[in-house]
Amino acid sequence: MDIEKKIKSEYNRKYREEHKEHIKELNRRYREKNKDKLKEYRENNKEMLKEYNRIYQKEYRDANREKIVAYQKEYRKNNKDKFKGYRKKYHEKCRENPEYKYKVAEYSKKYYDTHKNEHEERTKKAFRRTEYAPKHKQPWTAEEERMVLNPNMTMHDLALKLGRSEQAINLKRVRLRKCGISTSTLKEVIDNE
Repeated sequence: MDIEKKIKSEYNRKYREEHKEHIKELNRRYREKNKDKLKEYRENNKEMLKEYNRIYQKEYRDANREKIVAYQKEYRKNNKDKFKGYRKKYHEKCRENPEYKYKVAEYSKKYYDTHKNEHEERTKKAFRRTEYAPKHKQPWTAEEERMVLNPNMTMHDLALKLGRSEQAINLKRVRLRKCGISTSTLKEVIDNE
């Protein structure tokens, strides 16, 4: 069965290649003859046709992903200046429009309301970064080192208390442990506090 199918498909392919123009002409005549029918069919089966197109496009993209990505990269590389020009023109047009500012303000308000909790979490996380740490690149004191060695305190709490980033506190802990600070000294530090 497979061999028969292969032979048929090969024959069909050759036939299509040989009679390309003739087939095109037949299709064109058919479309012209049945214009109204085709239009009616499209209107009645819009959703089905859309779904079929989506499935076909997805299958095509999956099958030719590497080719598409390579072509996109090449096109972007060759048309860098064009893209910059389009962006500038688009932004200028938007700024000229008086409704644009109102829309932007409305959108940003909606976005903030829907992502309020995420925004608050981000502001908390912001202090963990080095640019928000007031004692960034300043020498460590002995008291700060004692506090860093306390295993009961989380890195976030220490970052807020010492005014340093979480990354800096973590690195300091690792360095102090590499220096040979044992668990007995850790216990002493906790007892003293």
